[in-house]
Amino acid sequence: MVTEGDMHPAFVRLKTTMPLVMSRAMPAQQAADVILRGIERRARCIWVPGWVRVLHWLRAAMNTRAAERPLLQTAPEMERLFLETIATSGVKASSVAPRELDRKPQNALAAIK
Repeated sequence: MVTEGDMHPAFVRLKTTMPLVMSRAMPAQQAADVILRGIERRARCIWVPGWVRVLHWLRAAMNTRAAERPLLQTAPEMERLFLETIATSGVKASSVAPRELDRKPQNALAAIK
């Protein structure tokens, strides 16, 4: 789900700031299997990946100054990268992956937008 994000320099920089376990992506098929099993069980919560359940219980500790410090220190650089992307690739590049920007409209409605 984050493959496209890896094409945005600011997102890549954010991932380098996060703890290793949080910066790794789960294969889409594996995530889909976990979600499907959860739906079939009619689970109230579906944790993908499973260790995220621990973060749910620790979320108060994650919102401390000490935990936020690395992200706050990285924010100016991420903003600079974001603005550089917009300056070089246009406003759409802020929310659309590069390969989507290159794709031609598939239908008449898309061509209007």
